[in-house]
Amino acid sequence: MLNLHPEIPEWFSRFERVAEIINQHQEVLRAKRACWKTYKDRGYPVKAHQLAGQEGRG
Repeated sequence: MLNLHPEIPEWFSRFERVAEIINQHQEVLRAKRACWKTYKDRGYPVKAHQLAGQEGRG
C-alpha cells in the first residue's frame, strides 16, 4: 500500500507492505513521525529508504 494520507488507514494491516512518502515540510514530518511510532509500537518492522539523488536536500 502506498499511503499518501497523513494518518494511517485503519485497514493498513491487510497489506504485506506499507510505503509512506515523506517530504521535508514540517507538517508532513510531524504526521509521519507519529505513523512511524505507531508502526513500531505495534511491532511492525520499520525501515527508512532514501531515494537516489535526494540526499541532503531540504
